Amino acid sequence: MEFTGIRMQIGEVLKTHNIEFKEVSPSAIKKVYMKVIKIFDDIPDIREKTKIVYTLDSLILMIFLATLCGSDACTEYEIFWKHNHKLYKKIFGMELIPSHDTFRRILGLIDSEILNTIIVSAIESSDATLRKVMKVPKPKMVHICVDGKEERSTGREDTMHGEQKRRQILNFYECNNETCLRTDPIDEKTNEIPHAQKILSGMDLRNTVISADALHTQVKTAGIIADKKGDYLFGLKGNQKTLYETTISIFSEERLKNLHGTKDYCYNKEIAHGQLEEREYYLYLLTPSLKKTVFADWKKVNAVVYYKKHTIKNLSGEENEEIRYYLTSLKDVNDAALIIRNHWSVENKLHWNLDTVLGEDMMALTDKTAVANKSIINKMCLALYSRIQQMTEKKERISKRSMRKGFGWAFEDMMKQALIMLDPAALKKCLTITTKKLNFRF
Repeated sequence: MEFTGIRMQIGEVLKTHNIEFKEVSPSAIKKVYMKVIKIFDDIPDIREKTKIVYTLDSLILMIFLATLCGSDACTEYEIFWKHNHKLYKKIFGMELIPSHDTFRRILGLIDSEILNTIIVSAIESSDATLRKVMKVPKPKMVHICVDGKEERSTGREDTMHGEQKRRQILNFYECNNETCLRTDPIDEKTNEIPHAQKILSGMDLRNTVISADALHTQVKTAGIIADKKGDYLFGLKGNQKTLYETTISIFSEERLKNLHGTKDYCYNKEIAHGQLEEREYYLYLLTPSLKKTVFADWKKVNAVVYYKKHTIKNLSGEENEEIRYYLTSLKDVNDAALIIRNHWSVENKLHWNLDTVLGEDMMALTDKTAVANKSIINKMCLALYSRIQQMTEKKERISKRSMRKGFGWAFEDMMKQALIMLDPAALKKCLTITTKKLNFRF
């Protein structure tokens, strides 16, 4: 299977071409601001019309731009715009800046599902324009990771209504494009299972592989994915005890020895995170007789996978070994290896960046809807950081954390790029791609 994404495609183009943004006139950038505001026009405003001072689309753009530039809380949105009052007046045509309470109320009123749909559509439209300008095709295969995230600072031990547990978010993350397709608030960790099943039932999963941890290794979930013409790779643990133990027994020492070096074996290694990492993958295609045993209820199941990771720390020489098992509809060990490796991007590229770059682990909001909307806007910022980061050709590319600081330091200059990325017409006009000149030395 051919898995790729906008990040890899930009990287390939940069090997032979230069990507640059043209200078944009103040009048043109003003038009871009107006177009970006209109992105949020379809979100219903349930406020009482006679009491509206700021339009809903303007408030959302204020929150988004402030977040992009380093603001992590509603009080910081207000402070940010007070320090950028001239620009605020130029963009929104008003003197009065909303209070932090106004921003907090708005985050709790916005329809999360509609906001998510609009933002994902804007990012995908931008990606489509980038591909058109770069003359690269849309990926043939899609890999979606399903995983939950706990918002650590959203719980309260003692309130008027008793203890409030930390808010939970279920994410559907397209790892090759680094885009979170769905951000859904859930009440409990165990609610991930039925909620994920409901979302997957409404998705077109053709040419798509869904990966998830052992929590989602459910017969019904596999059946939904198979019925929607998709593929799956699930982790195996004790919650499916019989299946787990059967899989362990399949990968006996003798079988591992027989599979080693065949087309159903894959090996790779790299030096990363201060250690040498060696990974081995063994795929065993289930026989017709085995499919009639504990695997009988699992639609489209084709194989089980044995994964061993061996690490050696560079400084101490300390060695560690980790073994995991997987259930999958895939038949090729290289495809399974890629999905297993990429599944961790939901933690490394999404959750980690949300917490460390956008301060999501310190989110002080408690309202479920407000938490979801704040997370959706954070992910929009993260997607833009990623796109701009990839298009910056340097030996040492600027980190997302430094890029966010750059937005705060050089707001207007950096903002032009971000907003242009959200306006396909402006992006097509402003982006120039030229072939690199080759320097020959004799």
